[in-house]
Amino acid sequence: MKASSFQTRAVEIVLSGLLVAGLVYCRYGARPAWGVLVGAPVGLFNLWLLLSGLEERQRLLQRFLFRLGLDVVVILAALPLGLEFLLGVVGGLLVQILPYFVEFLLSPFFVRVEPNDQR
Repeated sequence: MKASSFQTRAVEIVLSGLLVAGLVYCRYGARPAWGVLVGAPVGLFNLWLLLSGLEERQRLLQRFLFRLGLDVVVILAALPLGLEFLLGVVGGLLVQILPYFVEFLLSPFFVRVEPNDQR
């Protein structure tokens, strides 16, 4: 993926994280909303790891294991801060897949054209 695709996806993740944090704040309060805001940057870092320019396919497993380990560390760090915060962190970690899910839901209605796409 090109840098512009990374930037586009990163902006989508940031906006999704802010939207989810706002909705969680309105319904459940500040602690879970802060959890979402703490977990969402981990999603950005995971996206960067996934799209980094490493061409060696044998390192793919290492990167996925590192991402999983980072997620586990963040969740374990959130445990002592209460259930609401923990659920917010988990929500923040899941924010990274929200743009993909929305794109899937909208795909029958719109065709997303990447830059330099030859259609």
